[in-house]
Amino acid sequence: MLIVTVEKLPYRWSEEHRRMGQARIINVGGDAAYGAYRIDLLDHRGTQIGRGKIADYPRFYTTVWDLVIRGVVIALCGSEQLPPRLFHS
Repeated sequence: MLIVTVEKLPYRWSEEHRRMGQARIINVGGDAAYGAYRIDLLDHRGTQIGRGKIADYPRFYTTVWDLVIRGVVIALCGSEQLPPRLFHS
């Protein structure tokens, strides 16, 4: 399992940091070359706010950050496509 935690740190480093969210990427199958993963997104309280699956992911094709961002997008949006970014006018 991969766990990616987002924490808010004060202006100066101290022990007073606050967890804002967490992504858990769980290996649920596949073979040596292609993996299958479940993604759970949690808010600061540990409440699940998103869930998704990635199938046939090439394990050694790119970096772990590609897996993380694809997992987060799928868990939030339901597909690997990012929604349009909102702009203020």
